[in-house]
Amino acid sequence: YLYDFIPIKYLSSIMRAIERVLHIFTIILSLISAVFFIVGCAGYAAKKSTIEHAPWIIIEDGGYDMYFGLYKVFFSSGGTGGSVQYSHNCNSDWCNTCDKNG
Repeated sequence: YLYDFIPIKYLSSIMRAIERVLHIFTIILSLISAVFFIVGCAGYAAKKSTIEHAPWIIIEDGGYDMYFGLYKVFFSSGGTGGSVQYSHNCNSDWCNTCDKNG
C-alpha cells in the first residue's frame, strides 16, 4: 500500500487520470490565451471597421460616437468624423495636458 490508503495496483490508473485532467486543463488555458491574443491584435488595428467592431471602449451619446482602440480613436458626430492616432512619443499625462490647453 502507498500512504496506507491507495493500493499500488491502482496507482497507474490514478496517475493516467491525473495526467488526462492536466492535459485537458492545459488545452483549455491554451485556447483562452489564443482568444486574448486575437483580441489584442484586433485592438491594435488601425482600420476603422475593425475598431468599430472590436473596440476597447465605446462612447455613444447624443449622436456622438467614439471607438477607442489601442492604436487609434475614431469619432463621428452628425455625419462627419475623423480619427486620432496615438503618438509613440506621447507622455502618459496627455489627458491632463489636454485639460490645461483646452
